[in-house]
Amino acid sequence: MKKLSTVIIILILEIVFHNMNYVNAQPDPKLDELNKVSDYKNNKGTMGNVMNLYTSPPVEGRGVINSRQFLSHDLIFPIEYKSYNEVKTELENTELANNYKDKKVDIFGVPYF
Repeated sequence: MKKLSTVIIILILEIVFHNMNYVNAQPDPKLDELNKVSDYKNNKGTMGNVMNLYTSPPVEGRGVINSRQFLSHDLIFPIEYKSYNEVKTELENTELANNYKDKKVDIFGVPYF
């Protein structure tokens, strides 16, 4: 039984070290294989998400009271935005969330998907 355990451990270590050598043996990418800013803009990748902050209508709510809470540092308000019935706001900490909990507040912000 002891020999079997030793053989299994050696096989596992061999597999792990073999994979590490494979990763280290990968060549550096060529210049034309790297991502370019123009690719992000054309494909609306990460840059498209940033652009969304400026082109989407803002989230607005006046005199709304939070309907529920998901985490200790966020509040969920019954504000309709696009196809959603509620908007989740994230605050810096639990203490700040408790200051606004169950109180009428005005909400204005940009969506983040």
